[in-house]
Amino acid sequence: MLMTHERTNTMKSACWTDIGIKKKVNQDACVLMEADTDQGKVGFAAVSDGMGGLRDGELASEEMTIALSAWFRNRLPIIISRGGSREDIEKSLGQTILSVDRQLDRYSRQHGNCGTTVSGVLLCYGKYLCVNVGDSRVYRIGNRSIMQLTHDQSLVQQMVDNGEITEEEAKTHPSQSVLLQCIGAGGEAVPEYTSGSYEDGDIFLVCSDGFRHRWSEKEMLGMFPDRKHIKQRNMAAALRRAVEEVMRRGEKDNITVVAVAP
Repeated sequence: MLMTHERTNTMKSACWTDIGIKKKVNQDACVLMEADTDQGKVGFAAVSDGMGGLRDGELASEEMTIALSAWFRNRLPIIISRGGSREDIEKSLGQTILSVDRQLDRYSRQHGNCGTTVSGVLLCYGKYLCVNVGDSRVYRIGNRSIMQLTHDQSLVQQMVDNGEITEEEAKTHPSQSVLLQCIGAGGEAVPEYTSGSYEDGDIFLVCSDGFRHRWSEKEMLGMFPDRKHIKQRNMAAALRRAVEEVMRRGEKDNITVVAVAP
């Protein structure tokens, strides 16, 4: 049986979000949940970044995170209790995301376009499953290495994939905010999934683009020097310092970052 549970020392997590130095509304939203099962702990973290150029981006991101929270509490336990596979979890999670996509699409037709990204990671019994729509990201920080687990659904990423520009050029390209996929804003979203195993001491980082625009992967790798023995309060402090530094560097977007140490 799967039940929501207060965090303990066996799974540590933290999040930090800020409206930033320019925006009047924080259109980012995040989910951070943990549960106990008969086989061990299960964790879930996600970030939704409401589309700043569209109407009611904060509404879109909030609806996405509310739906994901409900999925974790109500639908995931059934899948786990029945011994469901990764494919079963992907299908259920995808149905939840597409339900919000259709809901926001209906709203957009009446009130004007609204949309959001979503990137999340489910941590379950030594395995991870990432889901992504848009250009928020999930990273896995391991022993002396960091790996981006999601693939941006954006115009500049497509240009990089096609060899038209380099990764460095993409960081300052004028079209870096143009998305090929988002939740809402017309058309059916196509979530992408990645999965794998994690090891003791790994930390997963989920963030909006406002965070990683001015915080490098090298800096992410150095955020948690004592990963295997990190305390939750130290994790939260590291996120706060990073977000404050991102703002000092002049980032104008909302900034959100979540960390989970399974």
